[in-house]
Amino acid sequence: MRLGTKAETLKSLYNMLTYARVLPQISFSVKEWREASDIYWTQCVKSWGDSVKMIVRSSAMNEDTGESSQAGRFESVADVCGEKAFFKAVHTVIDSFDDDNENNQVLVQPMLHNVKLCGVAFTVDPNSLGNYYVINYDESGSTSAIT
Repeated sequence: MRLGTKAETLKSLYNMLTYARVLPQISFSVKEWREASDIYWTQCVKSWGDSVKMIVRSSAMNEDTGESSQAGRFESVADVCGEKAFFKAVHTVIDSFDDDNENNQVLVQPMLHNVKLCGVAFTVDPNSLGNYYVINYDESGSTSAIT
């Protein structure tokens, strides 16, 4: 499996995991948003309803690469509910990108509540750069504690 942006990687993993779950998503590039922003709100409503809380996340081209991790560098907006809040959240995420790359993506998912465990898996030790698999996790219920 080829890894890509956060949105692309999560889309690839969707329905492939046995002991974990990847939430459904709607993702789009900055360019796609600028060309037809209304269709993404409509897709969210059609997929999850108009009263579900969502998280609007960054998925920049330079966020997670083979050379570096930029976890937490760009904005994510949690507990987004309603059309006005959705559009504001998407603009907040796009404004947080530090380049003008129109291929940067925005990832929208239903907001996860009552989290028991969240984490990040590394294929290189982030401290020593050693060739080890490392899993950092948190059991506090926070979905942002890891980043």
